[in-house]
Amino acid sequence: MEQLPISIPELRAYLLIKGLDYSITGDLKNVFPNLISKTIILDSDASYFEMVGSDLQPDRASRCLAIKSFKMAKSLCSKNQQPLGITCLKGSTYCYLSLQSETFTISKIIDVKSASLFSSLLISTLLEITCPGGSAYGSTTRLKTLCSNQLGAQLKPLLRGEATKIFPYQKDPVPEAIFPGSWNPLSKEHMYMCTIAEAFCDSTVYFECSLENVNHPPLDFITAETIIQQFEKMHLVVTNAPTFIEKAKLFPGTTFVVGIDTWLKIIDPNYYQMPLSELLRQFKQFDVDFLVFGRKQGKEFITLTKEISYGLATKVPQHLFCDNPDDDYGPEDQLKQDLQKASYVKRFAGRKDKKKPITGL
Repeated sequence: MEQLPISIPELRAYLLIKGLDYSITGDLKNVFPNLISKTIILDSDASYFEMVGSDLQPDRASRCLAIKSFKMAKSLCSKNQQPLGITCLKGSTYCYLSLQSETFTISKIIDVKSASLFSSLLISTLLEITCPGGSAYGSTTRLKTLCSNQLGAQLKPLLRGEATKIFPYQKDPVPEAIFPGSWNPLSKEHMYMCTIAEAFCDSTVYFECSLENVNHPPLDFITAETIIQQFEKMHLVVTNAPTFIEKAKLFPGTTFVVGIDTWLKIIDPNYYQMPLSELLRQFKQFDVDFLVFGRKQGKEFITLTKEISYGLATKVPQHLFCDNPDDDYGPEDQLKQDLQKASYVKRFAGRKDKKKPITGL
């Protein structure tokens, strides 16, 4: 039975296609004539890599493109319309369909041999979304389906700009120390760094995960759910603040826990595209400071020096660094108790003026 055209005036989509037949758009318009606001064909690897980088696996890249499509759709929507990002991507083995809205991420994968059925898969998926209980459109060979809508409902205020931060497991605390990262994955070394930082700050350290990241592609809800689930019953805040200036505005008076590589990027004028003096001025305006962990590089240990602390950063002493947290640190509770007795930790935790870092470590 032929599917009649369906009008959804409140929904507007932005469609990205890579490697698949452009006839998808015609098939889509036959059923949803007013859905697509704009279609972009990524006809070269250069344009594709420019949008997602060269390191992402195709399934993750498809969802990343859907996030970008969603943002472009959002810019085209009127006040009463809902944006939808759609990506159709052909890989070497599979074809990937990803949809991103304010409340869900959907990802479907079929064998590349079934690429001719991709239009049916897309239309069938849209029917499931827009017409609950509606009939399927054609037949499709589905290999794998991923969907995240429960987390999407929680993160919707971030995407819509109605909230600046979400605490998945606590109710609106005021963190005194924040440990930002991509957490993909969260490692034992991260946990021990957190333990050391809590001793230094004499306060609970909150891990922070931003949906937008300067160094990584934006997070879709499926990827975000995988990351956030690592922190169940732990202290976590989710933001949409990719830069440390934005984080400082969200959490004034906070100590940020970072590695030396991150600190070197923060103070690189090219990285933030503003003079270092202006960057430092803003950090001081929001009364934030930084606790900086060094790292081993070969036989060297790269750490913070006084010349690059700029009155805002304090280093964690080198002797606290180890290659194997399980072997070298011992139990976390004992580590924290031992650290809290150390004079340099007491000096940092008891400091009155964050603009004066602890020296002589």
